[in-house]
Amino acid sequence: MIYWFETAYNIDIKQLNKDLVSHGFDGAMFPYQVFRHDYFTRISNSIDNELSLKYIVAIRPYAISPQYLSMICASINEMSKNKVLINLVSGEINESEKEYGGILDVVNDKSDKHDRHQYLLKYLDELNNLKYNKPDVFVSATKKYTLKEYYDKGFNCMIPFNRATIDNIKPGSVISVQAPIEKDYLFTLIDRFSSKGLSILLWESEPNTEKNNIFNAIKEYRDRKSEA
Repeated sequence: MIYWFETAYNIDIKQLNKDLVSHGFDGAMFPYQVFRHDYFTRISNSIDNELSLKYIVAIRPYAISPQYLSMICASINEMSKNKVLINLVSGEINESEKEYGGILDVVNDKSDKHDRHQYLLKYLDELNNLKYNKPDVFVSATKKYTLKEYYDKGFNCMIPFNRATIDNIKPGSVISVQAPIEKDYLFTLIDRFSSKGLSILLWESEPNTEKNNIFNAIKEYRDRKSEA
């Protein structure tokens, strides 16, 4: 599976759907940031069930209960043939977000990384305790010990390529790769990941700086495969 991480503001998801399909992507991921609109509602308004795209929505776990998250995903997936997945992030918090407010839990955007990580572990336990509608989840992991913790709880992970040791990563997980990246090397990575049952998530540090190059590269990759 090849995913695109869409970080641009005010993105037209219906147009993005068309671009993803025409260039050979399998889906897109969307970030969590308090100044953006909610992506669950935007995706719900833009899903085309004729397209075989998946949508990964990033969530900070302390911002929503596991129960309500499962209800949202169940509702959208009932309408959309199971197209919505979750990326749980204990996350990097921008300074501008810390004063935004709106979170009642003891752990919030102002909490330190350790507290947010511990909350995430409890959150995963509660997801496992759900009797119905457990959402499909990737947990962001940047360290070897967190990767093991998440795998031990039965979850797939999303790991940055510069932190990844491929042999330690279980099939079903996603490796995120930042552009720019040399085209033939990218093709090699996709083949390597695919052979191990891993997906790739491509992203750029600044919106619309590498997007065209990556989209065109993926189209070329798909074209080469179809001609092989």
